[in-house]
Amino acid sequence: MLAFIGLGGPEFLVIFLFFYITPIPPLWAIFKKSGQNPWFSLLLLLPGIGILIALYILAYSNWRIEK
Repeated sequence: MLAFIGLGGPEFLVIFLFFYITPIPPLWAIFKKSGQNPWFSLLLLLPGIGILIALYILAYSNWRIEK
């Protein structure tokens, strides 16, 4: 299917990495400001379920707000 729209190997890899890696720094900052371990943002590297686990941690944990 990707060959049909003109995307070969290198182009697909760049687009895939852009959408796969780009959300990690903002989520790192959110975890850090909420008082959680920022390394939880690397859960996004787990395909499919990683974002669900990260959102679950953010939604149901106690936030220690910086002053």
